[in-house]
Amino acid sequence: MNIDKFRRALGSNLAFIITAIVAVIWVFPVIWLIISSLKLETELTRWPVVWFPETPQWGNYTQVLTDPRVGIINATVNSLALSLMFAIPNVLVSALSGYAFARINVPGRNLFLSLLLATMLIPYTVTIIPQFVVYAQIGLINNRLLWLLWGLGGSAYMIILFRQFYSSFPKELDDAAEIDGANPFAIFVRIYLPNSAAPLAVTFLFSFSGVWGDWFGQSLFLTDRNETLAMALATAFTNPMGRPVLTQTFAGIVLYALPLVVLYLLMQRQITQGILTTGLK
Repeated sequence: MNIDKFRRALGSNLAFIITAIVAVIWVFPVIWLIISSLKLETELTRWPVVWFPETPQWGNYTQVLTDPRVGIINATVNSLALSLMFAIPNVLVSALSGYAFARINVPGRNLFLSLLLATMLIPYTVTIIPQFVVYAQIGLINNRLLWLLWGLGGSAYMIILFRQFYSSFPKELDDAAEIDGANPFAIFVRIYLPNSAAPLAVTFLFSFSGVWGDWFGQSLFLTDRNETLAMALATAFTNPMGRPVLTQTFAGIVLYALPLVVLYLLMQRQITQGILTTGLK
């Protein structure tokens, strides 16, 4: 009996130690980024490594906020507009599509679901050139409307997530609503959507952060007039020789990530619940 208790205690402690080590590995780059953003450029490149700045350089953040090369207000507004224009319709369309796959039995449903799953296997880089050619021909280059159209197309991954979530709803809810005369769309709006806070929060955060953190697509389809925060911070801080000023770049990265951290903290409870109820893990 004592041996069993010892084994359980050893297993628990070992699991805790492994978890703590993994957590430190994940958190260390973030802490190093924040500390480095408060250093002088000479402290950042000095050897041996200077772990903490002698005097925190808060001016690095002031430079990011006031530098006309960044234009942080305009760039932030552009990033926010693109993220919301994509995330809101993407979540709603994905939820409606997931509901249809889960609750509406029509011929060919499984075939279409298989085709939807197959699209997840196609790398983004394979389609980027054909997309650019098509968008250029119809005048959508340097047009924010492109992100709205992408959002209206939904997301295969999120459709599957919502399908799994809605499949767990009891069929009696649909039957009761149909007796009251509700059509499938009304059932979705009145019953399913109000009870989907958890997956809605998860998918909205993923959709929003996907656009907010994207640099490649924005730099390809947008020009300086609609420059986003990612585009502005990527090349803003350089010395006269054209080399990046790392301390100011790091400060910009911290400010760039801050809205996502705040959004996650505001939606933390719903996100945690969504992970548990939708099988996202």
